[in-house]
Amino acid sequence: MSKKKAIKIATASAIALTGAVAVAQPQADAATNSVDKAITKATTQVNKAFNLYYNTTKKSNKLPSGSAIRKEVKLAEQYYAAAQKEIAKNGGSKKASYTKKLEASKTSLNRAKNYVAAISVTLKASRTDLDKAIASGKQGTVASKHAALEKKIAEFEKAVTKVFGPDARRLLTKTYTTPAKAEAAAVATEVKVYAAYKEIESKKLISTDLEKAGKLIEDVKADVEKLKAKNTTLAKNLVKAAEKNNKAYEAALPAVVTAVSATNASTLTLTGTSLKNLKAEDITLAGNTVESVTAAADGKTATVVLKTLVTPNVEQTVKVKDKEFKFTYKLTATGAAITEATYDDNRANQFVAFTVNGAVANVSDLLANGYTVNFSATDKDGNNDKSTELFANRTTGELRTTGLAEEYKVQVTLTNGTNVIVSPLQTIKVKNLDLAASAINSYEFLNTTGASSVVQNSTKLVVGETGTFQNLKVVIDGTEEKGLVPTKVESSNKAVASVSGGVVTAHTPGTTTLTLTYGNTTKAVTFTVVNEKRELNSVKVTKQNSDTQIYNTTAILGNGPTLTVSPIDQYGDPVDAAVLKVESSDAAIASAPATVTSAANGKVDVAVTASKTGSTTLLFKDNANNKTLSTFGVTVTENNGVATKKLEIVEPKDSDAVKKSADNTLDLSDDNFVEYKLNQYTSEGVKNGSVNFATYTVTSSDTDVATAATAGDVLTITGKKKGTATISLKDNAGVNVGTITVTVVDNKATITGVTFKPQSKLDYAKTVDYKTFLSYSEAAAGLDPVITGITLSKSTNNSVRLDADGTNKLYIDTNGNSNYDAGDTDLGEIELTATTDSTNLTPAGASVAVNSGAKGTLIFKVKEVGKTKIYASTSLEVNVK
Repeated sequence: MSKKKAIKIATASAIALTGAVAVAQPQADAATNSVDKAITKATTQVNKAFNLYYNTTKKSNKLPSGSAIRKEVKLAEQYYAAAQKEIAKNGGSKKASYTKKLEASKTSLNRAKNYVAAISVTLKASRTDLDKAIASGKQGTVASKHAALEKKIAEFEKAVTKVFGPDARRLLTKTYTTPAKAEAAAVATEVKVYAAYKEIESKKLISTDLEKAGKLIEDVKADVEKLKAKNTTLAKNLVKAAEKNNKAYEAALPAVVTAVSATNASTLTLTGTSLKNLKAEDITLAGNTVESVTAAADGKTATVVLKTLVTPNVEQTVKVKDKEFKFTYKLTATGAAITEATYDDNRANQFVAFTVNGAVANVSDLLANGYTVNFSATDKDGNNDKSTELFANRTTGELRTTGLAEEYKVQVTLTNGTNVIVSPLQTIKVKNLDLAASAINSYEFLNTTGASSVVQNSTKLVVGETGTFQNLKVVIDGTEEKGLVPTKVESSNKAVASVSGGVVTAHTPGTTTLTLTYGNTTKAVTFTVVNEKRELNSVKVTKQNSDTQIYNTTAILGNGPTLTVSPIDQYGDPVDAAVLKVESSDAAIASAPATVTSAANGKVDVAVTASKTGSTTLLFKDNANNKTLSTFGVTVTENNGVATKKLEIVEPKDSDAVKKSADNTLDLSDDNFVEYKLNQYTSEGVKNGSVNFATYTVTSSDTDVATAATAGDVLTITGKKKGTATISLKDNAGVNVGTITVTVVDNKATITGVTFKPQSKLDYAKTVDYKTFLSYSEAAAGLDPVITGITLSKSTNNSVRLDADGTNKLYIDTNGNSNYDAGDTDLGEIELTATTDSTNLTPAGASVAVNSGAKGTLIFKVKEVGKTKIYASTSLEVNVK
């Protein structure tokens, strides 16, 4: 081969070799670039995700959008995984360096992932569930949802601890943890209380472990009090559950007595715990009987009332269940005081009240403890002795019933050997207390001049006029009573107006104060007397049986209304015997009688004739001088059809002869019937008469409770006995036109307390009857005595009397005839019995003759008529040698 050819071949081979290498080199570079790109892409995305939460929280002081951060972290995870795959595939000999480069961003990725993990612990759903549970008020549901929220909060807090960056952790806590915790804390008290009482109920601790139940109740006692201040269904339900369990717990606690002392000769005071569960039969005292046990609200003290007075200065043993206690009744007076009070001027068996050592005193106790008691009195100025005038018995402080002044100064002296206690002088007053009034709310003044019987609106009188006060509304024992008259009327200026026998007479112009007295209360009214005689000044028009003034009316053609017209003078008072001329601006439309005259009460009914549709004006004129006093508009409509019917109550009025109810509650002892009318109205709302019930039928679902009857256009429902009844009214076609449900009650006066006369041991012969125990005022021969000291559930204007010679019934003298009969209201009856250990004591009815050899205890009871319920009782120890 030639040298030149060889060189050509070598060159070609070199070129070929060089060409092969040039083809392979770009493939390796491409692989390397794809790995770098994947790492760069992943690292960039990781940094973006990290910085989105980190920089936003640090620099902007806020949290990034949840959806945005989740999106960026998801991409970062995807790009990171893709880079890992790329390194594995094309990293070649540089896999290790590539991996190291990629893992440099792993910390940031994990931090971003931890952030997303934290916000993925959703508190919202748990908070919503708790809100719904709270709204439902269901205690168990609230407890479970509260526990679920607290679990989620703990899970969230744990996730937050893994989040990098204090700003991010702070904002996450502020945004999510703090409000969630506040919501949970808002019902933490409720959950605590629920858990305690749930354990008590589920484990039946009140019957199985009373001590543990008590500890749980005590642990949440303050929390239950907090719940009482919350106005939520949940809190109310929990309080109700707590009270139910507490009541059961207290009922299960055994009464524990730690000490016994004598308060007075018939009362012991017990000290201990859970004394509410102590019964009378748990206490025994030799020779005595426990009448009642009354525990304080906290159950730490109890008052025991004994049937028989204990012997003073002698040690006694009382047994409470199985434990014995010693006590000695001693009364050592260190101070005494007369109680300021007002007494009735003629009531029998009244005793001046006083205190010893700050407590209400009992003369019998003092006498039993060796004291002598002496009451004394002077006149109101303290100058003259009035002891004999005031006291019927200076030892007991009993007052006389006649000849008493209005005011005295009184004191009591207690003497026991060298111990002498003298009370300060105290003023007592004497008044007529039979009328226990506290306020006069209103009155009517009836002008009685000539034949007049006008109730005045003003406090003006013309010289020579007369009048009386009537229809007082007086508050008696908290209830307003109507229709009363003053017991006394006095004038401050008799020259202007004098009062005699309750009649006020106007004498000369001027002003005077008229003072009305009813019982203990007074009302002062200023009256003015004038010279100017009364003259017609205006006219007041009202609907019939109404006091509300109207200025126009709508009438139905052919069915005109009847109006009540009152002529009014210049002082604003109705005028009797006033003659009015009545004219119509269009008599063809509506007219009235040409002249009308007011009656003695200052009113006159005027019938309007409705003749033609249209509007007209009625002119009311003074017939004497033709002066127009008032105008009244009348519109006559042709619409006389009935668009609607309404079953409506007939409103009661003060003038009703018999009191009727204003609603569907009928009181057998007060307003036991109600009246209805089926009133008709036109489409224009004009009343068009009422339906006559002649062809209607009315029935009662329970005629024992209430009956119903119709007469003309009035339906009357009458209560018979307590209960509920439904009244149905049907027309002649049998169609029900009205259903009325009435409730019948009997809120009659009942005995709520009795004040007995104080008793000491009876050691001499006498007849024991109601006079021994009750305060009374004797009546004339053949009439029943008035009994005082009886407290009733409601006030009454009538006396409480005793049918002493017949049934022994206490009753309200409803008809005022001073004798017990069918018209009166039973309150109770009296009964006198002797204990089984008594000798020579055999009461007959309500009295017994106590003679020599009689010994034992008499029990006087005020009880329900014909039944065993006892309203009050007292006893008298008898030992006649």
